[in-house]
Amino acid sequence: MESRGVIESNGSGQDMDPITKIKQSELDRDPSARFWALIDYLVAHPNARSASDLRVFWHMWKYQAEVFNGGHLQYFHNVGVDHVQLIIETLDAMGAREFTSILRRCWEKAKQEPVRRVRSLEEYSELAGEGTFDNEDEAYYALSPELPDLMEEYYASHVADWVGVRA
Repeated sequence: MESRGVIESNGSGQDMDPITKIKQSELDRDPSARFWALIDYLVAHPNARSASDLRVFWHMWKYQAEVFNGGHLQYFHNVGVDHVQLIIETLDAMGAREFTSILRRCWEKAKQEPVRRVRSLEEYSELAGEGTFDNEDEAYYALSPELPDLMEEYYASHVADWVGVRA
């Protein structure tokens, strides 16, 4: 994968230079290669996450990754609530109503009783044992299609601009 600096849209509708590129053979093997290359790029280039469209994409990805890995407790513990409204608005725009509903319920719980920060795995285990978001996590994991698939579809045209293909 080849990378360059972040280029934000100027709103002109003109083609932009991609921020990273993959080989055609990668795309031939995996139609989702551009999507995964973008995530890899953003992980490796934190400054790129501040570009407006990439910022929204990154917060969506971070939400899904944290919840997929450890549930809504992990998301709120590791990330907090600062970007929840942005994620809800984006989920709504994507038409992901069930995901939106689940996140809204979790956010209400987090606002009523903020997730406390812990300093050890033992403390985190105790916190997780409270099961605050268990019902919502179960509902989240049962949804199909999964959020990364919805994101890939929703962001397809942007990803095609952001991640180029070379021979």
